[in-house]
Amino acid sequence: MNTYVNIIDTLKIISNPFLKFSFSDFTGNTENVKGICICLHIIG
Repeated sequence: MNTYVNIIDTLKIISNPFLKFSFSDFTGNTENVKGICICLHIIG
């Protein structure tokens, strides 16, 4: 569980300056899911 939390915290640090949203409410917000898909598509 700690490893999972560390991964999420790392994703927050990486994503927040660039993607402008927090992974903390990723599971509860479909707009964030869309944002992740769009941003990953642009980056990839």
